[in-house]
Amino acid sequence: IRLDWTCKVDPAENKWRITYQLDGVDSAEPVSVETDTASYVFPSDTLIPNASYTVTLALVSGEKLEGYPSTLGFSTQEAEKHSLSVYPGLFLCPDKEDWTIQNLGAARDTFAADEKIAYVLEATSDIPKNDGSVKLLAIVRDADGKLIDFDEQSVVWNDFWSNKKAVSSFPRTPQTAGDYTLEIYVNGKLLTSMTFTVKA
Repeated sequence: IRLDWTCKVDPAENKWRITYQLDGVDSAEPVSVETDTASYVFPSDTLIPNASYTVTLALVSGEKLEGYPSTLGFSTQEAEKHSLSVYPGLFLCPDKEDWTIQNLGAARDTFAADEKIAYVLEATSDIPKNDGSVKLLAIVRDADGKLIDFDEQSVVWNDFWSNKKAVSSFPRTPQTAGDYTLEIYVNGKLLTSMTFTVKA
């Protein structure tokens, strides 16, 4: 996604600050960058798929010009599918440090607001080899598909899997009763999604 702009009057100092923030997630921190050109390309690895952002464009000096500061919005596209096929499952996250898959009970799709959700991914195709780290992105959407929360972490890909299974958890369960979807992305590609219900 690229942002271009023009200014009718030359500013005293041609240095711009672009601040962009994810919509709908209170915990999302705004990102600010500075440029001395009238164009900026948002790095794709910093954007969440199928999400809305608000952008503010202003001069770093604080100088006010006609039309600036300016606020606008944009939406990102849905991500392409990851090549790895997995069978996902949701579980009650054990209330202990350093838990493993052995500590999980039966799979379930209904949780209380004070229960933490763990998930297991079982690879049903060959796992691509990768000695490096990958960005694991977990997104929660409500029944209307609106993004309400997300969590990012860096994991060593080969260490993430054991016997073709991987486990992790989402740090916050939605506090409003309803139906939700948990989506898992690896380096920006959609690995899988799971639906669950939070009960009143």
